[in-house]
Amino acid sequence: MGREVFELSRSVRKQGCRFFSRSIVTCPCTSIRKSTISRHISSSACYTANEGPSITYLPNSVTRQIAQVTQLASRSVICRATLDDPELEEMVHRMEELRPSPPAQREKLEKVVKLIDDINLNDPSKVTLEDGIPRPYRVIYSDWVLSWVNKLDNKASDELIILAKGRNVESWKLSDIKRDDYSPNSGGMKLWEQDRKVWLADRLEAVMKEAGYEGEPLRAVREVMLQRNVPDPKDIRKFDLVGALGAINYKLLEEAKMIQTLRDADALVFMEKNFPQMADRMGSEEVLMMLRKELGGISRQCTSILLGMPHWSAVQLKMITKALPPPSKRLRSIMLEAEGTAASSTHPGDWRYKDFSYD
Repeated sequence: MGREVFELSRSVRKQGCRFFSRSIVTCPCTSIRKSTISRHISSSACYTANEGPSITYLPNSVTRQIAQVTQLASRSVICRATLDDPELEEMVHRMEELRPSPPAQREKLEKVVKLIDDINLNDPSKVTLEDGIPRPYRVIYSDWVLSWVNKLDNKASDELIILAKGRNVESWKLSDIKRDDYSPNSGGMKLWEQDRKVWLADRLEAVMKEAGYEGEPLRAVREVMLQRNVPDPKDIRKFDLVGALGAINYKLLEEAKMIQTLRDADALVFMEKNFPQMADRMGSEEVLMMLRKELGGISRQCTSILLGMPHWSAVQLKMITKALPPPSKRLRSIMLEAEGTAASSTHPGDWRYKDFSYD
């Protein structure tokens, strides 16, 4: 099953689609754009004690490696303004305490989930699980994401569950929106991507209306699908949530938590279903590049779950720890538990320091 999921994912990537992503709305339908790197020979000024400034020319291969390393470094730096920061962690815990448990029976939610599954049953992409029966891939994938969402948040709202199940509803029809119908420049690319997001948002909104939803749930789901007017859980501060008189905007905080939960669920599905096959069949540099992209936006809770999974081999765990962002004060304790004192403080990806302790 894992091999078929891996092959299907790679084939879908070649067609311009992407199932596994840390991005919360581009999971099954966003095209991959390879970064362009200049092929011109670069020069760097080198200074020596005797000769003064001189020019050293670097070949194209070295230039590309430097550009890739610089690009990855800029992506992997974790933003310190996150929901895991101490100044926000207390508010998040308070919000979770105040949030009531969902009712046992949610008729509208059950109806919209059934409608989404009925639509995705027509998915032309199939995957075979352990029982040997081929099933629609978008149905299986949404079930995987929903399973992790429920584990990460036992009080998941209707909007969160609908987004976990329905972000890829009928997304195979996005192929009807041809890239060739738009201008061959960056403006045309942005318009093409925006039209695809709008199509998916309209489709999911129509399903929700059919199930009886109206008002605020429709707005919240649409804003997340379009990535518009929603908070970034990796770039949020206390002054964004607390008003002049001390009132806390719990609605904004809950939206940020919902988006973070979706990112974590997507990352965990990717690691659970795709990463083992990828680590065995692809080069280490390519694997690390993809891991850094997938794990760059996960939370401290997701990091703990990921490092605590028992089925990683030594090589796979080493790749994961190397791909994780540099540990902040909040992540340092996680790395300490997983890798040891020296690794958590100086070199979090070096397996040689696993059992080393300065104490």
